[in-house]
Amino acid sequence: MQGEGEIAFPALLESLARGEPSPRLIRGRPPDLDTLPFVDRDLFDVRAELDHSFYPGVLGLDPPLVTIIAGRGCTYNCSFCQPAERLLFGPAVRRRSVASVIAELRELRDRYAFRSLMIHDDCLLEDPAWVVDFARAYRAESFGSPSTARAGPT
Repeated sequence: MQGEGEIAFPALLESLARGEPSPRLIRGRPPDLDTLPFVDRDLFDVRAELDHSFYPGVLGLDPPLVTIIAGRGCTYNCSFCQPAERLLFGPAVRRRSVASVIAELRELRDRYAFRSLMIHDDCLLEDPAWVVDFARAYRAESFGSPSTARAGPT
């Protein structure tokens, strides 16, 4: 498989289930990130992530800590992750809508009452308008109140 697999991989499984031959190369297509389900945190030990992850102790973040990914891709050409990242995600940055990210954070707040947040994006600040919209929405939800959450460095 080359590229993103959220669309192409299920299609491959369906074709194999019908007895069709597998192609040698499957080219993934970029999905609309807002249509993807949120991470199913029940698939792993979420308590370890929330309470004992690397970040709270090293960065001084208060547990429980949640992590999210708001976008994919990177416009830079660093030798560490390029060309692999560009091959997978393409040359542009794509991100979820602010509404999608806030909806996931609401779910995480309701389930885990997080106090700290880490956003794992290569280019989170690449679109200043998105960042301002996100900051306003985050503040409106009171995620940033001292009793609710403390955002850490990305």
